[in-house]
Parts: sequence; structure tokens; C-alpha cells
Amino acid sequence: MRSFLTFLALGAWLAFAATPALAQGPAEFSGMARFGAHRLLVISDAKADSPEARLGILSLEGKAPRMLPVEVEDWGDGRASDLEACCPVPGTDDEFLLAESGWWKGRGGRLFRMKLVHHPDRGWTGQVLSVCRPLPVPSDGSTPSALQIEGMGAILDPQGRLFVVLGLRGGPEGPGSLLWGTLDQETFLLAGKRDFSAHAEVPKSRSCADLQLVEEGDAFRVLTVVSTDPSDRGPFRSAVLDVGFFVPQADGFAFRHAPNRVLWRLEGLKVEALAPTPEALEGSQFCIGTDDESFGGIFRPLPALP
Repeated sequence: MRSFLTFLALGAWLAFAATPALAQGPAEFSGMARFGAHRLLVISDAKADSPEARLGILSLEGKAPRMLPVEVEDWGDGRASDLEACCPVPGTDDEFLLAESGWWKGRGGRLFRMKLVHHPDRGWTGQVLSVCRPLPVPSDGSTPSALQIEGMGAILDPQGRLFVVLGLRGGPEGPGSLLWGTLDQETFLLAGKRDFSAHAEVPKSRSCADLQLVEEGDAFRVLTVVSTDPSDRGPFRSAVLDVGFFVPQADGFAFRHAPNRVLWRLEGLKVEALAPTPEALEGSQFCIGTDDESFGGIFRPLPALP
């Protein structure tokens, strides 16, 4: 259908189109969240022993985009490793949740609440306000790849509690999952789970590489990013799907699955980040960031759906 936008030959060209102005922060995108009218918080999946940046702020002010570094002085018990999801904290202008993909050899598995602060002399810094481990450590100390966190969204439930949705990756061999519950400082109280698959729309795919909760009346639509990862050199395929919605109920929210609906297809790219587009970019509702492995990453706004 004409409302489904397909990007075919465009993908290979875009993979080499990153500009030198973005080299000060993460070189790829594993997650992304809107930050005000002209900026996005960007996270990287740098591993524990890597000196690479974990965070950056993509500024869209001016003629060319700029990636601004973010310094985090204290992560708690070791700097973040393999950050794969982030989202704004509702009701705040400068606080975000960041999630590691899972446990590795008995370490990690953390969800950080972080405040971004700008210092005239030092630039942007991140202050960790609290740390939570939402999921228990697996029996062998490491989270299987299909059960790793890849997406996250947060809203306030009817009681004013912080309601968090986690998207688990899944893979060619099985479905992804949505987990949801309430977050209070260092405690995540699991309330529900639902498996879902996008294999019919994108064969051999990960069903969740990121997710977004989109307000629609008193409900929230769930968008998931689907991707394939056959090798570090691709070829990659991605899509953004509408898979259902959360509706309010007396004790929080309930998930209602809907038939999978493809909104965008992006051929040749491994999309891992989806966020509402800042006001600085007109004509677009959502933007994407990629982690194209050997080819680096790119950022692009998506054309608005009809």
C-alpha cells in the first residue's frame, strides 16, 4: 500500500553518509530519546572494557547536526556495558531511563535513572539518580540473547506511578516479548508479559530492536523496531511495526494485541533506535538511528505517514 514507505537502494548509500560532525560521541545508535525541541539523547552499546562513549546528545540546532559528548562520573558499581534501550521519564524535562541488555557473567543487568545537566564550562554531564536490576540473574550468570532488553518506554499509570515497558529481543528461533510493571526507585514490580513475533513481516528477524509508546487518547500505541543481523557486513533489513496498545485499567495498564501492521520498511539498514522527531526537523513524526556493525551508524528522520 502507498502508506507503507519502503526504502530500497537508499539504505546502502546512507550507511556511508555519516558526517565528521558526529564523531565526538557514539559512532552508532543502540537507543535514542527526544530531549527538548532540538536534541536527542543517544546511547551506545559499548562493552564494559571499551573506552568508547556510552552517551551523546545529538543537537539539531544550526545548519549541521552535532554530537555532543556526555560525561558520567559515577555509574555505581562499574560503568555501563551494552546499553540497548532508553526513554524519557514522564513528567520531567531532563531525566531518562537507560537499560543494559542484561546480565553478563553475574554483572550488569541494570536500569539507570539519569539526570542530564549542562555546565557552561564542562558541557553535558549525566548524574545517576538510582539503579535498579529489573530482572533476576540467570542461572548461569548471563542473559541469553533472545531474552536481552532492546527497547523500553515509560508512562504514568492512572495512579501516577511510573509504568515501564521492556522489549525483549527474540530472534530467528523464537518470538520477542513485552514485559511491563511499575518502577519505584530500585524496585521493578513485574505486572505482565506478552510474547509477539514479526517473523511473518520480516523473516529471520529480531522482533524487538527498540520500541516506542505513542499516546493515543487515554491509551498508548506500541511501535516495535524489527531487524535482521546475519553478519557484521549484513545485508540488513529493518521495519517499524504497530503491534497493539496499552489501555488503562483500575490497577495500571493492560496490553491489547492487534494484527501486526508495517509502517516503514528500511532495507539495507539495521535500525536499533526509534524516537519522536525533534521540532527542528519538519515533516517527520519519528526518526531512526542505526548500528550497521562494520559500516558504523547513521541518523535520519522518517517521512510522516499519511
